[in-house]
Amino acid sequence: MSYNPEYDSYEALTLISHHYPAGANIFTALHYSQLRTSGRFHFMDYGTEENIELYGSEIAPDYPIEDIQVPIALFTSEFDDVELPEHTEWLLTQLNSLIEHVSYPYGHMSPIMCIT
Repeated sequence: MSYNPEYDSYEALTLISHHYPAGANIFTALHYSQLRTSGRFHFMDYGTEENIELYGSEIAPDYPIEDIQVPIALFTSEFDDVELPEHTEWLLTQLNSLIEHVSYPYGHMSPIMCIT
C-alpha cells in the first residue's frame, strides 16, 4: 500500500493498515493473481473440468468489455501499486463507451486516506 505524505493522512494509513485488504477473500486474491499472470482479462479460471461445466469451454472466457454500452468515466491513479499502468492503457483501448479518463497523482488507497 503506497503512501504519499503530500496527499495521504498518516493517521488514516495506520488505521486502514490494520484492516487491509478488507472486503476481499481468497478467491478475489486468486482471481487477481490469474489476471496478472495470464495477460488476459477473463472470468475466474477454475480448471479444465469446472470451466467446461461453468463456461462450456476448457478455458475461462474473456470479459466482453467491448460490449459495454453505458457511458464510462474512468478515474485512475498514477502511483497505484495494485494495478499496473499497462493494464490501464490496455483498458482504455477496449472501452468503446469511454467518455472521460482522468489520472490523479495518487496511490491505490489515497481516495480513502486523503488529507481533508
